[in-house]
Parts: sequence; structure tokens; C-alpha cells
Amino acid sequence: STGIDWADANTLPGAGLWLESGNDIYNSNSGNVGIGTTLPEAQLSIYRNNTSISKQFMIDQDGTGDATMTFRLKGIVEYALGIDNSDGDKFKIAKSGTLGTSRLVIDSTGNVGIGTDSPADTLSYGKALDIQSSTGAAVYLRDSDATSVYGLLAYDGGATNRTTIGGIGASNYVRFVSAGSEAMRIHSSGKVSIGNAND
Repeated sequence: STGIDWADANTLPGAGLWLESGNDIYNSNSGNVGIGTTLPEAQLSIYRNNTSISKQFMIDQDGTGDATMTFRLKGIVEYALGIDNSDGDKFKIAKSGTLGTSRLVIDSTGNVGIGTDSPADTLSYGKALDIQSSTGAAVYLRDSDATSVYGLLAYDGGATNRTTIGGIGASNYVRFVSAGSEAMRIHSSGKVSIGNAND
């Protein structure tokens, strides 16, 4: 015996918590199911309390199909995420029940694509965030409270080799900083200061 007995839902309705219907099984309990816990806090709760870093949940595909899972607001919208076996084993998030209409893609080299299934490091810099759209694309860096928080694009080559482009809080300028020193500033008036922020 495996320690688990299945009841045929067609002949023994309500005979146990786990019921069989054709090739399917389901739980007739209206409460939650716990694995590793006697107090599950959700419909399926997986719990452990140890130092392990191994997986607790796995979706495994051993054939030619995809390894996916789906989130759905029934009758409204559906998203899938998983590994696309037929497209270079890319990880995708798609607005559908399958991975066909992707919104975000990470390829095996680490490139990230938004609006494209084939993100490319066109200039061979190493890794790329590739955003494509037939109606235009943008990246927004927003300081929501308009204080001294920076909105920056930054390159960090280590120690003294850092370059940033961005603004500060509610300031109306964009500044370019290299190795910790401001090299250029573009004011809201269109004036450009090089080497002197007050010009």
C-alpha cells in the first residue's frame, strides 16, 4: 500500500478528502492544503523551516513542450510564464495562456527583451535591455516625491570608473558625471555647461 487510498467520485461521493474523477483527482475539502505544515495559510501552502537552498516547487518538462504556469482572472485576462522550449529555452512572460504572445523575455545569455522575442546586444557591449515597439518605446526614471532622490542611468566600471546621466529631485537639468566629477550639464533653457555647472 502507498498509504493513500483514492475514492471514485462517481461511485463514492464524499467518501474521502481526495476523490478520483476519470484520470483526475481533486480535494473535496473546502479548506486549505498544507505540505510541511498543519496550518496552511492558502489553498496550497508549502512550508519548511531549515537551511536548505534547494527548490520547494518545480515544474518539469521532459519532452518538446514548454514548462509553464498560468495566472488568470477568469474571463478577463490571462498571463503565462515559463521556459519556451521551441525558442532557445528563453524565459518568457506572456499575456495569454501559453508563451506565444510574450511581454518580457530573458534569453540564455542574459539579454532582456520587452516587445521582442529576440533581445540583442547589437553593439556587443555584453548584456542588453532591448525594448522594441512599432509605436515608440521609452524608459522612465521617476522621482515620485521630487526631493533629493536621483533618477539616473549609470555605468559602474569599479572604483573610480563610474559614469552617470540623470537629474536630482525637482531640478530642471540633466547632468553627466564621470569618475565622481560633473563633466556636463544641460539646463531646462537648453544651455549646456561643460566643466562648470554654473555657466
